[in-house]
Amino acid sequence: MNKTLNTIPAALLFIVLTSCGPQTESVKTTGGIPTAPPVSIEEELTSQTKELSEVQTEKLKQYIQLSETNEGQLRQQYILDMSEWLYEQLELKAAMSALEKLKPEYLSQSQIEKSRLLKIRILLSQGDYLQVLKTLPLSIEYLSRAEKIEILNIRAQAFLGADYAYEAIRTRIKLTPLLTDSLKIDDNQYTIWRIVNMMSLNSLRQINSLPLDNETKGWIELA
Repeated sequence: MNKTLNTIPAALLFIVLTSCGPQTESVKTTGGIPTAPPVSIEEELTSQTKELSEVQTEKLKQYIQLSETNEGQLRQQYILDMSEWLYEQLELKAAMSALEKLKPEYLSQSQIEKSRLLKIRILLSQGDYLQVLKTLPLSIEYLSRAEKIEILNIRAQAFLGADYAYEAIRTRIKLTPLLTDSLKIDDNQYTIWRIVNMMSLNSLRQINSLPLDNETKGWIELA
């Protein structure tokens, strides 16, 4: 045995001997750099919800548990419900993070529409107006009246937030015939008047020189 060991180079002998010792848990590396273990959904979302009460945090954990113990469309529905609940709690970052956990291949058509609208609401609340305008559907003909009202309302808010006052006015004029509640009609008209009065006289003159429909022209001339 000693004679055999004497013939093995020292470096190789060290490798052979150490490989026989107790094994420790290996650390995953990427390009030679150790990587941290993946963060769980619970850790990720709870770290983003500093304003939740203890009761609210427990409710969030219940949503997470339900999403993790189910599969397919039911799992997606619990994630969608969790994201909507977080949005209602004004936890916008966590709501968007939850929304990003959805798997499109498992979503029903109604879930797809609901998740897209929820994403738009979150973006609007975050003040990301240009992204809202990019995300909104170009055509709303296939939507219900209630959905059309919400989309046009969001579009008008996004246009105004992005400093496109004229487009905001035109969108609110399109919204008017869809409204049936007198208070909402009055509120929409008041908003149009407020936007028109925010515009400079030079801007109003430039717009008035464009080919306008009668209602838009009436608002501009009134201003």
